[in-house]
Amino acid sequence: MCIITLLNDVTAMLADTRRARLDNIDALSKRVLLDVLALRKARDLFSDQLAPEFSFFDYLSAKENGISRCFRDLLDPKGKHGQRRLFLDSFLRRIGPDHWASAAECRKVIVEQPTDKNRRIDIYLEFDRGLIGIENKPMARDGDCQLHDYAAWLMQTARRRRCKYWCLIYISNTDPDPSSICNAEREQLKRDKRFYQMPYSEVIEWLEEGAASTKALAVRIFLDQMARFIRANVNGEIDKYINIFAMSA
Repeated sequence: MCIITLLNDVTAMLADTRRARLDNIDALSKRVLLDVLALRKARDLFSDQLAPEFSFFDYLSAKENGISRCFRDLLDPKGKHGQRRLFLDSFLRRIGPDHWASAAECRKVIVEQPTDKNRRIDIYLEFDRGLIGIENKPMARDGDCQLHDYAAWLMQTARRRRCKYWCLIYISNTDPDPSSICNAEREQLKRDKRFYQMPYSEVIEWLEEGAASTKALAVRIFLDQMARFIRANVNGEIDKYINIFAMSA
């Protein structure tokens, strides 16, 4: 009888704990929903002064070509932004604080760099001592052997130019498809510091860091707008959570 009583007590205790957790989750969901609704109301009240929903990036698209052109212009030390290497060096520091390219002269930054096998690297940077290829994937999936072919082309091009260093950067919120590059090859490239994966949350951090350091107001506004565009159209922030809690309320 003692064992049965003990088991009943334990079962009752577990049931009470589960109910308490569910109550806490429900209370948290309702609180978050109220906060989100309050935020929406505040945005409506001050929309004429702040225009929080307006962004000139909305007249573009979330496709990778438009975003890649923006990245290219920011990474170019001779770009119209006039901030010289500010954005480039900030970007390179994210690959590694002692990365070779941070002290190297950047000779070329272009989009749609053609390779062999009828492929094009989204953004290509050529330094006096190495090469960087950037694959920008906000939406589309990788093609078959795409990243494998990019890595092979960068390696061959570096050898031909007698460059010691090269790196492939993959900007995406998801891991590469195994059909694009197998996991074993990707991990080996990471160990060799030839492959770096960057989520769009880190891109936003890079843009915000640049906005805090740039001296030009027009560029600062551009960076802020671009960060907001990526949050909404690539990361799906804010509205995604509003919909989740609205459905559970």
